[in-house]
Parts: sequence; structure tokens; C-alpha cells
Amino acid sequence: MLIHLFLLLFAFISLSSCEKPLSEPERVDPIYSDLEVRLKQLQTMIATEQKSLEDARKSFLDLEPRDLHRKRSQQTVFQLEKKVRKLEEQELYQQLLLQKRLNHVRKIYIEHYKSKKPWPNAEEIKAYRTHQRLNNASRNWSDRVPKLADRQKSYQEPKTTANTSDQEDHKTPSGDQMPTKDLTSSSAH
Repeated sequence: MLIHLFLLLFAFISLSSCEKPLSEPERVDPIYSDLEVRLKQLQTMIATEQKSLEDARKSFLDLEPRDLHRKRSQQTVFQLEKKVRKLEEQELYQQLLLQKRLNHVRKIYIEHYKSKKPWPNAEEIKAYRTHQRLNNASRNWSDRVPKLADRQKSYQEPKTTANTSDQEDHKTPSGDQMPTKDLTSSSAH
């Protein structure tokens, strides 16, 4: 009887310590986590913008019909409505991305688990981070391209001092003096 108890205990421990696939592999996926964080940020932005929209609507309705500030207040309401619609559209897009990533992770994780490949895939994470960095980069040319003075240490800004000598102004590229015409004296015809 004691031997049977030990055998059952050994069988239970060996079966319970077997490696099983994760039931929710998306919880260890950094891309999925990043998408969740972005979705939550959008939801908080929507909540704050909706609050400011409601305040703007109240202030618009409190104004008299012929008040000078009514038109400006109405424009503010329209701008806030447009901003809220755009944020809601982005939220919907993030929800779709999150659901797509969830389905992808659950499908790919099983394949990785069966073939004993490491999870999450480091190359996929690196590609995602690179994509996000490029997607969020500034589109302003001056921000992306360094100035010549920053790139070359020997570069000196051109001097903008005006030449006072008329003769220097009229030299050819070979250094010869060009004939000058006196423009100050006017001849009457």
C-alpha cells in the first residue's frame, strides 16, 4: 500500500511538472503589451478631450445670440469635435491592431512551441521597434538632417561683411580688373 502511494505521488509530480504551452501567450509578447499601452493612452486622451468638448459646448450655449465671442466659441466646439472623432478613429484602429496581434500571437506561438523555437521572436520585436521609431520620427527636414556646421567641425560660417572697395567688386574669376562704368554721374541727352 505504501508503495502504491509513492508511485501515485511520483506519477502526479512527474505529470504536473511537464512543460505545457502557455494558455495566454500574448501576455509575454512585448509587441502586444505595447499595443495595449497605446490603446489605453488613446482612451485617456479621448476622455480628456470629451470633457473639454462638453465644457466648450456649455460655454457656447451660455453665450448670447449676438455675442461677439459666439463665433469663436462655435469654431472651438467644431475643432474639438473633429479632434475627438479623429481620436476615436485611432482608438478603433488600435483595437483592430490589438485583435490582429492577439490572433497572430496565438497562432505563431503554437508553431514556435512545437518546433522548440524561442518565444517571443527577437527579430520580430526588433523590426517592430524599428518600424515604430521610423513611424514616430519627425517629418521636418531640419530635424532629420543635421546642419553642415554640426557635421563638419572644420566648417566656418561664411562672413557677410560687405566689401567697401569698388575694385574688388569688379574682379573677374581670373583676378583681372573689369572695366567699370560710373553709375553715379548721369548724362543728360
